[in-house]
Amino acid sequence: MAEIYGGLAGSPSAWLRSGYMRSPVVWTWLGLALLLSGLAALGFQPNGDLDDVLKLHEIRYVLTSGNIFERTLPGILQPEPFVTHWPVLVDIPYVLVAWVLTPAIGLEASLAAASYAVPLLLLGPAVYFFYRIVSALDFAYPAIVLPLAVGFAFRSFAEFAPGRIDYHNLEVLLLLASLSLTLTPGRIAALANGFVTALALAVSLEFALFFSLVLGLYAADFVLSARDGASRLSVFGLALAAAAAILFVITVPPVAYGVAACDTYSAPHLTALVCAGLSFAAAPMLVRWHDTPVWRAAVLVILAATSVAILVILFPQCLGGPYAGVSDYLRDNWLDRIGQEKSLFARRDFVLSSDVLPMTILFIGALAPVVISTGDRGGNRALLIFTLSSYVLSMIFLFVGALAPAAVSMRERGRNRPLLIITLFSLLALVHAILYFRYIRYLPIFSGLGLAFLFAVIVPASSKFAGSNGTGASAGLQSKYSLLVPGLVLSVAIVLFHLVASPAEPRLVAAEVADRCDLSSIGAFGWPEGTRVLSPPLIGIHLLSPQPGQAVVAIPFHAGARGVERAYRFLDPATADPRAVLDTAQATHVAVCAWRAGPLPELMASYPFAASLMEGRPPPWLVECTGGASSPLRIYRYRNAGQPELACPARL
Repeated sequence: MAEIYGGLAGSPSAWLRSGYMRSPVVWTWLGLALLLSGLAALGFQPNGDLDDVLKLHEIRYVLTSGNIFERTLPGILQPEPFVTHWPVLVDIPYVLVAWVLTPAIGLEASLAAASYAVPLLLLGPAVYFFYRIVSALDFAYPAIVLPLAVGFAFRSFAEFAPGRIDYHNLEVLLLLASLSLTLTPGRIAALANGFVTALALAVSLEFALFFSLVLGLYAADFVLSARDGASRLSVFGLALAAAAAILFVITVPPVAYGVAACDTYSAPHLTALVCAGLSFAAAPMLVRWHDTPVWRAAVLVILAATSVAILVILFPQCLGGPYAGVSDYLRDNWLDRIGQEKSLFARRDFVLSSDVLPMTILFIGALAPVVISTGDRGGNRALLIFTLSSYVLSMIFLFVGALAPAAVSMRERGRNRPLLIITLFSLLALVHAILYFRYIRYLPIFSGLGLAFLFAVIVPASSKFAGSNGTGASAGLQSKYSLLVPGLVLSVAIVLFHLVASPAEPRLVAAEVADRCDLSSIGAFGWPEGTRVLSPPLIGIHLLSPQPGQAVVAIPFHAGARGVERAYRFLDPATADPRAVLDTAQATHVAVCAWRAGPLPELMASYPFAASLMEGRPPPWLVECTGGASSPLRIYRYRNAGQPELACPARL
């Protein structure tokens, strides 16, 4: 294997040996932390989204209430209370840091410090586990490969940027830890991996397929009797079940033990993990009297089928997944229209843009090892602007990198177990990203490793960086650049699909039209006591405030689906009586984006009610509040005969 990675095996210079090579993880972490901090200082957040806004609101409430079990957040009334779907496990690091600092610097300053520091602190162990993965791949000098692979995987490591406080960084850290432990032989690693896997799935089911692969690898070792597979399976299973039970007690209040919440850690998740863990623990004992690979596989299949049957019988309401509570109307008009909820085949805006080239390069990196494995066997003007834009570059990078480990693994014909495992994860990440766009941000983790393989093969052996063995990986290839082929072919196929057969973008709905303005300049308002603002969800999350006595109806999260649906139906031209929606939501004010230029006949024709509100022509039962010509919003107070009429907000 050494010759495959020789391209990165050059002898380090004296300064590397005396400094960086002694602590590559520390230096790489420090460099990446400085880069992310610098970008944050410039106001650039590569992966930032509205999850961070809600998470800060949630952490603030945990600190002020002192109750970690209370997951009903203030300030959001649909009128039903909003119950967050994030378990308290995600909040704990930020709460602890802020709690320590609050007596000295105050609540808001401590929240800002925790939001800045905790992601960077989590980055340290993430880089460490990534280094262990690189080391398992037999690079001659993994310390030299580490910053290169981290650079290629920057988009994923940007989840650890200051202010990026939702659960994604913790997910990435736990995935890297689990993958590192999976590559490590022995029962101690299996024991630790059981705890890590349970913790990861208690945090979120977003990486469920990745951790299903972890379970599958332990099961495969058991079936094939490889590497003390039976004992490792048993230890992993016991740790998984025990950790699941412990985490359940820590995160779920006793009054909710019997509640089946499909979108957060609760009884169904506990049952699934305990059944899987106990099945793994019991399987080695059930094959003692007839220990053959076929019987081992049969026992695991029987136990798995039994576990699935138990889950289906006990929790049929969760068969629809975490979005089971979202209505068909809201799926059609909101959820299915969100970019990250689509497949790459439905993201014409991404594929036919400049990010496609970086993505293709990452795809090539993930597929290049496949080429190595087979190498010894021989073998419209606007549309143009989109096609040559940065999204196309991103796709090429991703595809190239994601397919590189597979190519190398095929050349090795499965003899290298760590490489085979990385290949499986890489291909799973690639399929994930293509079919469900939200996973595109995690693909660089594996593409970064693949691009390091590619770099080792392509960089000339005579270069100062490469060393003398750089051509070994391509010895069986007619051309070392053929490593690029799988990722490029996949990228071209997806681009051609969008050029030829891609469905047209769906028409905007009224709530989306009324949600499109510069929300960063909304500013702060002083609302009267008892205010409840109905607005499109993006406006709602920007109006969310810790101010007592104020609430918004809709924010863009599935846990608040009832409020989102009421906001959408209020502005929907098909709604016969929008006032009835206001009454149901118990709203006192309405907020929409303002249109202050000349009238738009096409807007009025398609969205008459939304257009009238945006242009300042409300019905008699709404009274516009004075917000100034520079305000991006129009705010109205609701005249409801059944309720006292509240005043307009004051701009702070």
